[in-house]
Order: sequence, then C-alpha cells, then structure tokens
Amino acid sequence: MTEFNPYQAPASVLEDPTIEDPIPSLYKVADPGTRLGAKLLDSLIAVAIVGVSSAVFIPFLPAAQASGENWLRLAIILLVVGGSFIGVLVWNFIWISRYGQTVGKRICKIKIIRTDGTPVSLIRVLGLRWLPLTLMGFIPYVGSFIGLMDCLLIFRKSNQCLHDQIADTIVVKD
Repeated sequence: MTEFNPYQAPASVLEDPTIEDPIPSLYKVADPGTRLGAKLLDSLIAVAIVGVSSAVFIPFLPAAQASGENWLRLAIILLVVGGSFIGVLVWNFIWISRYGQTVGKRICKIKIIRTDGTPVSLIRVLGLRWLPLTLMGFIPYVGSFIGLMDCLLIFRKSNQCLHDQIADTIVVKD
C-alpha cells in the first residue's frame, strides 16, 4: 500500500518555518507574577519615600495655621513632598536608562529589553511604553477597557502586555 495514489488528499506542512519567534531564545521571559511583584515593590518604595517626607512635614501645618503663616508652610510641605516624588521618578528614570530596570525590577532581577535583544532607551520606555496608554486612559469608558486589556494580555504565550507590543519590548529575567 505504499504505492502512489493520484486521488489521495495532499499532505500539508503544519508549521511555517519562515515565521520566526518574536522573542529571542537567548532570554527567559519574566513570568507575570515576577512582573507584578516588581510593580508592587516600585509602588511601595514610592509610597514609603513620599509618605515619610509627608509624615515629617505635615505635623507642622496646624502650627502654621495658628500663626498665620499657612501659605508659607504649606508651600514648603508641597515642595518637600513633591520633590520626594520627583526624586523617586528621576531615580527610576536613571536606572531605566542605565540598566533597563526600575528599582523594583532590579530587586526582582528582571529587566526591559527590545525584542531583538538590544538595550531599551529611556525615550522608548517613556514615549512608547508609558505615554500612549496613559493618554488613552483619559478617554472615558474606552480608557478603562484599554487599561484592562493591557493587563490581561500578559497571560498570552509571549507574556507581553499591550505596552510591550507598542514599544517592541520584552521583560526578561536578568
């Protein structure tokens, strides 16, 4: 029965060898739990730094109201708290530009790279990973849906969120 049958159904190739894996096999993609842990650490660090600066300076506010210097002390408190928040942002921006990591990602030993394996630039992270979805988040109803989709897309095989695909980046184990 190994004879050639001209009426036999044609055989087809199930996998196309020309389609390449979008993520280089050199890198182990970070799992969703590790990425969530890094995000939570980043948030906790920011809240701790801003919270400590707030806790130190806010008790002076009632004394300022009693003495009539409310505006001056309030301005100082806002400068200190705002300055600590900006300090955390600058700290993370420096680490992203140098290492492709925020503080939380560095603790969790993961980093952001391009899908071709090259280091990611700060401009790409801010301009393509963060800005588009942040701006879309301001659109009523649609923004909430896009934010939800961004989070849920991490459960695909590639573990890439929507912001990763827009910026052509992946988060890998360091």
